[in-house]
Amino acid sequence: MIKSFLFDDNFFIKTYGVIFALGLLYPLAFPPINCFVIIFIVWIGATYIFRLANNFLQTIFMCLSLSLGVTFSGFYWIFYSSQYILSGWFLPFLVLLGFSVLYAIFFLPWAFLIFISNKHSKLIFVLATLIGLATTEVLKEYLFGGFPWLIAGQIWDFSLEILQIASIIGAFGLSILTILLFILFISIFIFKISLLPRILLLSIYCIGISSLWCYGYYRLNYANLLSNPKTISLSLVETSVLQNDKNDYNKTEEIFLNTLNQAFSNINLQQYPDYIILPEVAFNFFFDDNSTRWQTLVNQIPSKSKLIMGALRTDNMNVYNTAYMISGKTKQIVSYYDKIKLVPFGEYIPFANYLPFIQTFVNLSNLKAGDNQTIFIGNQDKFAIIICFEAIFSNAMLSYKNIDWLLNITNEGWFNNSIELDQMNSLLRMRSIEGGVTTVKVANLGKSVIINPLGNYEYLSNGYSSKYNLQIVDIQRVATYYSFTYKNMLVIITIMLYVIMVVMLTWFCKRK
Repeated sequence: MIKSFLFDDNFFIKTYGVIFALGLLYPLAFPPINCFVIIFIVWIGATYIFRLANNFLQTIFMCLSLSLGVTFSGFYWIFYSSQYILSGWFLPFLVLLGFSVLYAIFFLPWAFLIFISNKHSKLIFVLATLIGLATTEVLKEYLFGGFPWLIAGQIWDFSLEILQIASIIGAFGLSILTILLFILFISIFIFKISLLPRILLLSIYCIGISSLWCYGYYRLNYANLLSNPKTISLSLVETSVLQNDKNDYNKTEEIFLNTLNQAFSNINLQQYPDYIILPEVAFNFFFDDNSTRWQTLVNQIPSKSKLIMGALRTDNMNVYNTAYMISGKTKQIVSYYDKIKLVPFGEYIPFANYLPFIQTFVNLSNLKAGDNQTIFIGNQDKFAIIICFEAIFSNAMLSYKNIDWLLNITNEGWFNNSIELDQMNSLLRMRSIEGGVTTVKVANLGKSVIINPLGNYEYLSNGYSSKYNLQIVDIQRVATYYSFTYKNMLVIITIMLYVIMVVMLTWFCKRK
C-alpha cells in the first residue's frame, strides 16, 4: 500500500530520479562553476515535478530527493570534515544523509505551495512559486540559527556589477530580487496574453537586469569614499597543517615550532608588519600565561607588531573558539573575540542538555558561544574578526560603520581543497560589498584573500601552500545603505513577502 501510495505508475523514475538529477545540477550555478542559468532550469524543472505530486507525502519525498542531489553535488565536503571527527566512511556518510534531510526542510514550503495551488489559476500558481522560492531563502537565513549557503544571490558572483546592489539590500535582498526576476521572466511564457503585454513584460525584465548592471558599473567607477585610505601592512601566515596532524596530539609541539618559524623567521627587520595574522585555532592546545610555549610565542613578536591568532580559550569550565590580539610591545593580550556562530555538530551539539549520550557516542566537541562582537583597536584603525563559519552570515551582530576593515580567520583543512573554498570566498565578497569595507581572510590549507570594499580581489592565494606573505593594504571604506539598515533590512524584506502571501491567500479564498 505504501509503495503504491508513493511510487505508483513508475513514479520513482519519472519524478524522484529526475528531481534528484536536478539537485545534482543545482550547485553548478554557484562558484566556482558560475553557470547561473542552471538555477533557473532547476527551479522550472522542480516546480513542474512538484505539480505531479498526488499527495503531500509524495511532495515530502520529492524534497528529500532534490536535497539529496544538492547535498551530494554541493555539500560533499561535509563528508570530508566528518571523516576527521568520526573516521571511516559509514558514519560520515550517515552525517551527509542526515544533513540532506535537514536541508530538505528549506524546500518544503516551495513544494507544498506548488502542490496546493496546482489546480487553481495560473496567477495563483505563479504567486505560489514566488512565495515558495522566497520562503526557501528566508528559512536559509533564519531556521536552525541560519545556514545561508548556496543562496540565490550567489549566482551573480561572475558579475561584480550586479553584486553591487547588495550594498543597498544585502545578499538576502539580492536573492529575493533574483527570484522576482525569474518569476517575471517565466510569466512572459505562462500567461495567455497578447503580443503587446508580452513585449512589455520582456522589456521590464531587460530594463531590470540592465538597471542593476548600470548601477553596479556606476558604483564601481564613482563610489563615494567615506575617508582617506589608511595604509597598513599585514603578514598573512598561510599555514598548511593537515587536519589529521592537527588532531594528532603527538605532533602538537612540531606544529607549534613550524608555525612559529613560518610566522617570524622571514620578517623584514626594516619593515615590521602592523599585524601578523595566523589562522583559526592555529595551535590545538590551551595557553597558560606562564607556560613555556606562551613565553616562546610572545617573545618572538616584534615590538612594533601585533599578533592575531586563533586558539582555544577556557573560562569557568567552558571552552571557546577565540581570536586573540597580542601586543609585541607589552607581550600581553590586548583584546579577544569569542566566536558567536558555532557550527552545529562540529563545534557544539544541539540539544546536548537533553541528549547527552550523543557526545559520548560520537565524541564531538561542545564549545561555548560568545556573547558580543569585539571591535579591535590598532594604531590607526579599527576592525572586527569573524571566525570561519560566521563569514556566511550578513553579520547581524556586527556594526559595519564602526570598523575600518573585517578579518576572517579560518581552518579550511577540514574540506580537502573542495568547492567549499571558492563558495566561502564568494560569500566574503558579499560581506565586503554589504559593509563597504576591506575584508581579509587568512586560512590554513585554504584560499586566503584580500577583498576591497567593492568586491574586487586584491589578493587571492592558490591554496595548499605554506608561506609567509607580506601585504601592504590600503584600507578604505565606501558608503553603503545596507551598513546603516542591515538590522532592519532582513525584517523589512521578509514582512513584505508575507504581506504579499496574505493578500494572495485572501484573494484566493474570496474567489473560492
